[in-house]
Amino acid sequence: MRKYLPVLQHSAFFSDIEGESLLAMLGCLSIHVVSYKQHEYAFHQGDSIKKIGLVLTGALQLEREDLDGNRTILDKLLPGASFGEAIVCSRQSVLPNSVVARSDCEVMYMDYDKILHTCSNSCSFHNHLIENMIAVLARRNVYLTNKLDFLSRRSTREKLLAYLRSEQITQQTNPITIHFTRQELADFLSVDRSAMSMELSKLQKDGIIKYKKNTFWLD
Repeated sequence: MRKYLPVLQHSAFFSDIEGESLLAMLGCLSIHVVSYKQHEYAFHQGDSIKKIGLVLTGALQLEREDLDGNRTILDKLLPGASFGEAIVCSRQSVLPNSVVARSDCEVMYMDYDKILHTCSNSCSFHNHLIENMIAVLARRNVYLTNKLDFLSRRSTREKLLAYLRSEQITQQTNPITIHFTRQELADFLSVDRSAMSMELSKLQKDGIIKYKKNTFWLD
């Protein structure tokens, strides 16, 4: 696991836990690593999940499909991001969405009960790990609240601007970089891709934004 140490230390889950202590702690969490190929489903909507996943390499997406096959992207997970923590903590275990590999990737799975309860080794950083998990859950709640704000906007233009301004606040920079393709962004905002592309062009023509591929400047 030492080769993954930079990713793990960058993850909010292991924030402020120094390298050797982190590696020792992993031995207490019953971890295992699973590799997925691009487009492979790690979990389907309705599957049971009993461990928390953390992306080590590549990218995954949380997706949901309605009965007509329309896809909504809930989130894109890059190295260091986690998933399943809210479901596992709630003891519900059934996933309301699918988890799909958007590229070849590796995921580390952790036993929730081993995170929650200090092992016989009494790792010095275990309480800090629990604090980190609570912070991860809180950030997920804030993220979902923000997304609800995007989706509640009436027009494609309003949804785009709300999303881009939220990213500007999160990234604290101008320009910002987004990690969605145009189709993924449309699915994330639940809008038509063609209509979204037209609105992006209008926003640029109106001098409200500038963009080049996935880089956006906001006035």
